[in-house]
Amino acid sequence: MGIGLIASCMSIALSAITESIRRQRAIEEGHADDPNALVKMSAMWFVPQYTLLGVAEAAHGVGQIEFLYALLPKSMSSIASAMYTVGTAVSSLIGSILVSGVDWLSSTGDKTSWLSSNINRGHLDYYFWLLTLLNLLNLLYFLVICWLYEPSNNGSSRSPHVTEDKECDYRLLPES
Repeated sequence: MGIGLIASCMSIALSAITESIRRQRAIEEGHADDPNALVKMSAMWFVPQYTLLGVAEAAHGVGQIEFLYALLPKSMSSIASAMYTVGTAVSSLIGSILVSGVDWLSSTGDKTSWLSSNINRGHLDYYFWLLTLLNLLNLLYFLVICWLYEPSNNGSSRSPHVTEDKECDYRLLPES
């Protein structure tokens, strides 16, 4: 999970740098008032950050699901999967609230919003730097939790759903 969080921080920082370069080029080319103008910049600029984002999602998502499966008994594996899905939904909701909040706060006082519909007037790069900062705080929080976390195996290396080297006997409900 830590590798995923580090890759995510790097990906968003690269997005901020790329957007800053793109915006500067758009202004230099005279497209400040034309959000639909094409900037002379290759789409290949996005490959590194999207590659890192894919690595981040794979490492963090798989790590989180494996952690939940290891933490809960086998009989609760569907709960573990649901916890991951609910976490994803909550993070999407928080992301939406963050976008609305940043748009509102950055446009107060008749200023151009960071998330303006005119991408060349706004400062999407500032928004990416904010996300990078939030990702770094999340990484620090993760490291503190890892440092404080103590698995409770009672001295055993067995997972909680295994007893005396036998899997628990799960009884099926009678069919109706």
